[in-house]
Amino acid sequence: MGPLLFLIYVNDMDNISKILQFILFADDTNILYSNSDFRSLLENVNLELNSLSDWFKANRLSINLKKTHFIYFGYKSIPSDSENKLQIDQETIAEVDNTKFLGVFIDKKLTWVQHVNHTSLKIAKSLCVLSKLKYKLPKKCLLTLYYSLIYPHFNYCVAMWGSAAKTVLLKLQLLQKRAVRLIDHAAYLSHSDPIFKKLSILKLSSLYKFSCLLFMFKLKNNQIPNSCKDLVLVNDSSSTVYSLRTIDNFVVPNHRTTLRSKCIKIQGPKFWKSLPDSIRAINTLIAFKKQLKLSLDRTQ
Repeated sequence: MGPLLFLIYVNDMDNISKILQFILFADDTNILYSNSDFRSLLENVNLELNSLSDWFKANRLSINLKKTHFIYFGYKSIPSDSENKLQIDQETIAEVDNTKFLGVFIDKKLTWVQHVNHTSLKIAKSLCVLSKLKYKLPKKCLLTLYYSLIYPHFNYCVAMWGSAAKTVLLKLQLLQKRAVRLIDHAAYLSHSDPIFKKLSILKLSSLYKFSCLLFMFKLKNNQIPNSCKDLVLVNDSSSTVYSLRTIDNFVVPNHRTTLRSKCIKIQGPKFWKSLPDSIRAINTLIAFKKQLKLSLDRTQ
């Protein structure tokens, strides 16, 4: 009952402010706010943090400032002076360039470099296990170890960080190639494409596409939380959508920057359009995943 009662206890926290967006996960709270004017952003957030402090005091709770920090997202230049700070209870909140959120490292420019480096270290350790067991276990067992020790790191939230630049993802791609060579007992520099097909393992790029398409399928069939449905625009035939290109059930908004073009709102509908009609018509999740994997296996 402890965790449940705590969630009920803090459930009204997001009613404190009308301009801040709260993301509550157990005792981990994240606050989001955007403003085109940097001074207004600081002023508004500091005012709202005062209200948040009053709420904490009224509910006899305290904030661990050692674990509290903030991060600026965006490409606009930030004035460098002593007034660029956020405070709560007259104590300054530390600014960071990247932060860990539910197992994913997010940096201020959304390059995903920190997360890829962290994931690479974990996978490299697992590859040592495969290397030591390479000649002691059959390929079937090595493949099981791959899906147990390595695949979860590639697959976790790949729909987010899988859009990183090719130069950033190269480290992970090389590690995945090394993994399949170890499983197949292949030479160190042997061509990896036939091995991926032979073992029916999706490459990282295909895994990213698979994850995005799985999200689109769940969105199309109302199998995701309501809070996630705004991530992609759904076409409404009864209304005219200005400056949008229709793609089946979904629409793709116009975009100018490379960073914007890589988000799920853009890539999801584009990937969905590239699917054969026979796969898009599937209504069950298990059948969709099976046919999608077979399709990606053939084209990667």
